[in-house]
Amino acid sequence: MTERADGTYAMTLTGLLRFRLLRETGLRRGYRVARIDVSSFAGDLNEIPSEPFDRAQLLHSLKLYFQKKGLSARWSLIEQMDDSLLLVTLPMICPFPPAEKQALLDAENLTDRVRVLQTLLDLSGPEQEGPPS
Repeated sequence: MTERADGTYAMTLTGLLRFRLLRETGLRRGYRVARIDVSSFAGDLNEIPSEPFDRAQLLHSLKLYFQKKGLSARWSLIEQMDDSLLLVTLPMICPFPPAEKQALLDAENLTDRVRVLQTLLDLSGPEQEGPPS
């Protein structure tokens, strides 16, 4: 938790695995309380891509995406992240529309999430000038 200049605090929450919300049971001391099901996401505890991915291509696509969206980043930090941190962080920092963020959340495993992320970055990349040759 870090305090901001305006006196508010920024917190980063980290979860262990995804879940499906079964039903909310109300508020307790200001926090939402719910019944959840984690059975579909047990693999999140061992998230290692089952297939290697092209990290250089993913970062290249990310740079093009940021360029198109007019976003800046501390590339040295992004490039130093290990694969698992990179693949958790990128979906959070990219301003994808809700349906695209949901597609990332719904990816069954990390390998599928890499594929979805690469596709989203490529589809949102710079448009081609004129008709293809």
